[in-house]
Amino acid sequence: MKWLFLNAKERLRRIATHPGYAAKVVLREVTWADERFLAQITSERVSRVRQFIDEPAHTPEFLRHIFECEKILRTTRFESADVYAKKVLIQYAIVRALRPETIVETGVANGVSSAHMLLALHKNRQGTLHSIEIGDSTYLPAGREPGWVVPDWLRGRWKFHLGDARQILPQLARELPSLDSTGMCRLKSRVPCRALWPQSNLACPITCDSAPQSAHYVREAYDSL
Repeated sequence: MKWLFLNAKERLRRIATHPGYAAKVVLREVTWADERFLAQITSERVSRVRQFIDEPAHTPEFLRHIFECEKILRTTRFESADVYAKKVLIQYAIVRALRPETIVETGVANGVSSAHMLLALHKNRQGTLHSIEIGDSTYLPAGREPGWVVPDWLRGRWKFHLGDARQILPQLARELPSLDSTGMCRLKSRVPCRALWPQSNLACPITCDSAPQSAHYVREAYDSL
């Protein structure tokens, strides 16, 4: 649970602002609800999933880098995503447990999720992350490029595709190996996801950043299978 105590000051502020939500988060932690769900879908032990979730916080070089990036993000005029968010660690744990050969990600922004998935691939010693980013600088610090949070030592397994996912996804679908149990998709933007599904099956895990839209995105993807 070391991750839960990172960025403690900000977490306490959010607890004071949203006490109801904070209570639900604590309950999920105490009951290991996320870990038990991930164990079920990955066929991994619950204790092992918990270990995966804690790994980034116990990787000193990565943790130092994220800490420095967070300081830069705090200087921006907009409220940045929590670089220690549980949702990011859940994506990390899925990659560690399933050991995918190929990950396709739509939407990069600062690259917090990208960095965590690349760390997971690094620890797995296998796999490639394909990230598609249209180049929107709205939520980037001044002078920073999309994906700037990804450290240099993790970029060896990263294929960055700059452009519109509606044009890039069909091309990737033709070039990539089948996205079955050895593949994974992470959706962050609304794109015609079915461009990849002829290459996939129900064993390909799908994650989505935006909770209110997740069910719609995933339903649209599976309806097109």
